[in-house]
Amino acid sequence: MGRTYIFDCEKCGYRGRVAGGLAEGLELRAQTLLCVECHSLHDAVIALKVPVSADHGLSAPHLEDVINPLQVNDRGPLRWESFGLACPVSPDHKVQEWRHPGKCPLCGFFLEPSALPFREWN
Repeated sequence: MGRTYIFDCEKCGYRGRVAGGLAEGLELRAQTLLCVECHSLHDAVIALKVPVSADHGLSAPHLEDVINPLQVNDRGPLRWESFGLACPVSPDHKVQEWRHPGKCPLCGFFLEPSALPFREWN
């Protein structure tokens, strides 16, 4: 089960809602990334179970779209599709993996996670 935490910066007030590293659910894997151009943290889908009949080379969906599906259908047999690490705002942005303990994307102070998860997802 994947978990999303609230990471607060005590120095500048930045707040990020991210996993804090690699997070795995039953049908997806997400990685927290630092977007150098957005100056923010995001969770990006890096692997997802998709129907066997789906086209290869799909683009990575936004995490919110995957963990909050509007409709669940019988999709038949599934396979893992992997995606490169990319900013959900723009795939052209420069990104790097981010793991807790990590620094604030705005001021460089270390971020502290909330004690309890903000959200849990499968």
